[in-house]
Amino acid sequence: MRFKQPGDKFLAMVVFLGVLLVHVSSRNITSTDSIWAIHTAMSIIQEGNTDLDEYQALIAETPNHDYAVEKINGHLYTPYPIGASLAAVPFVWVIDRLSTFASPVRFSDYIQQARPEETELFIASFIVALTAVVIYGMARLFLDKQRALGLVLVFAFGTSAWSTASRALWQHGPSMLMLALALYLILLAKKRPFLSQFVALPLALAYVTRPTNSLSVLVLTIYVFIYFRRYFVRYLLWALFIAVPFIAFNLSIYHTLLSDYYRSYQGFAVSGAFFEAFAGLLVSPSRGLLLYSPVFLFAIWGVWLNLKHGGFFRLDLFLGAIVLLHLAILAIWPLWWGGWSYGPRMLADLLPYLMYWLIPVVAVLFGSDNSNDQTPPLPASKAPWLKLAFIVLAGFSLVVHDRGANVPETFDWNRYPANVDAHPERLWDWRDIQFLRGIPWGTPTDLSVSGLSYTLFDPGVYIRLGTNTLRVRNFDASGALIAARTQTWLALNTKQAIIPELAPLLIDIAPTLAGQMQEERQDFHLYSFNLGERIWTAALSAEHAAAWSQTLYPNEQSAHALTLPVQFGNNAELLGFQITPERDQLSVVTYWRADQTSADSLQLFVHALDAVGQVVAQEDRLDAPSTDWRPGDLIAQVNHLDIPAAAGPIWIQIGLYAADSGQRLPVMVAGHAVDQRVLLKRLNLP
Repeated sequence: MRFKQPGDKFLAMVVFLGVLLVHVSSRNITSTDSIWAIHTAMSIIQEGNTDLDEYQALIAETPNHDYAVEKINGHLYTPYPIGASLAAVPFVWVIDRLSTFASPVRFSDYIQQARPEETELFIASFIVALTAVVIYGMARLFLDKQRALGLVLVFAFGTSAWSTASRALWQHGPSMLMLALALYLILLAKKRPFLSQFVALPLALAYVTRPTNSLSVLVLTIYVFIYFRRYFVRYLLWALFIAVPFIAFNLSIYHTLLSDYYRSYQGFAVSGAFFEAFAGLLVSPSRGLLLYSPVFLFAIWGVWLNLKHGGFFRLDLFLGAIVLLHLAILAIWPLWWGGWSYGPRMLADLLPYLMYWLIPVVAVLFGSDNSNDQTPPLPASKAPWLKLAFIVLAGFSLVVHDRGANVPETFDWNRYPANVDAHPERLWDWRDIQFLRGIPWGTPTDLSVSGLSYTLFDPGVYIRLGTNTLRVRNFDASGALIAARTQTWLALNTKQAIIPELAPLLIDIAPTLAGQMQEERQDFHLYSFNLGERIWTAALSAEHAAAWSQTLYPNEQSAHALTLPVQFGNNAELLGFQITPERDQLSVVTYWRADQTSADSLQLFVHALDAVGQVVAQEDRLDAPSTDWRPGDLIAQVNHLDIPAAAGPIWIQIGLYAADSGQRLPVMVAGHAVDQRVLLKRLNLP
């Protein structure tokens, strides 16, 4: 790319490095369809083929191992177009060579056991940064440096270039780069017509990367034929440099001109859902282009400005045809929202065209002192509110795509509270807009949950709770209860069994809301009452006389009296207990108060010791995970001991220990550790 004006090369480098740095440092990585792109590139380098046979072990160990993999004639391949992997080849080659000097493990060996998502992120960000440079060059044909730079910032940070194309090796990054190059060459060809022949190269590569780019290939080929007919034969010959190897590649693997992925668009039909999908691509709260990048509302004005003031060879009409056809072909695709993604991913390929239409808008709103004179000067707008509106919408677009690039909860929207592919009605739920995920609202609320596989609810539940910021305690009501001291909310699976010993703590309460976890089809009831107060009252009514002793089986002289509550380490206090004989079984209910959240998972042991200190019955179980505890939480836990016949006198001892290490927590009396257990009661059984 050549820049004639002083300082342009420097600014182009600044654009490249700035975009690359910000995109690489953004947190979200969304390697889904592209998970085998790097491995395919390495296969090309090392074996000269695109199969993934050498990675069979890694594929078998990967969750959903059959995803993004297909078997053809006994060999494994990724079903997605080869273009993204071809774009990655030079990067992978350099990284592999550098790894022999800079890393103890060579990159080619590393990816035998891992999927290098960070490498994907870097390559994708590099490609988007190159695209930003092309956009800058395109803008400089019409705008001065300052305004061209501002326009590039809109592209790099206010569009899916940031939130999608640079998050992994999606097809969209290489696709955008190729289409931007094709458009740039067309614009340059106004003064240097011979450049029109080279438009064929990036257009052909765009098709190799993504089949929907066939629309750009078709329409822009017609454009070149009409306005650059002198170079059209050369244009076709340049296209053959890409088309012939591509066809040969398809014939060698698929034994047909195009792979199934390219032919999957055949047979699409317009249905009643067409208009909903068409509208969804533009204004859906979780996929709409004009909601996620509302700055493109000005693109419509840009088309009108270009046509009114002598747009170059009516190029805008051709680009407009591409955009409309692109929208139409997506609208007849059953999965028009693009599966698990962020915002308007499926329209990312159109960004070079949309950015082109913003050029006259910037020239009119902000003026332009461009010496290139690619087009006649446009009259400046005398409406300052339009300039303000452009700035506000561009800023809003930046915030939206920053969230998609940096906030993990925005991508999690695709699966919680239900898989969007199975529940596409969520795409129109204005209560649960994707880019708003992760933004807390309302007063943080404590919620105890039992019998539900996850704790992300339908938006209506959060509206009922008055907040989306929940301090969740998971527990199993078949063995325990847990609540904050002032707990007011409880969510129970309607099929959840309630242990009889604790059932009285839940009587006389009616559900506030009945709901369903959409993905798992789990019905639940939401309750609003003070469970914590009920547990506290039960603890006060329980037994508090216990003992401690360092003798394995203490007698009355070696057992030291202890009045509960008593501290276990810095983690919890035992408040009280109840022991109830039930035939050959003892029911042991213990009441606890958490002092702090435990980084390690704790386990509760309940033992029965015989006359010689042997454990004759035990149960190690804690049904309110300590990793969910918060200071002040109240826990009621039930354990059962099967006592053997003729056990004789027994002591019931309990304690807490770290599940991983088995290390018991000390029992603290008057600030000193006296033992690692508490003796609840001595029972004389027959």
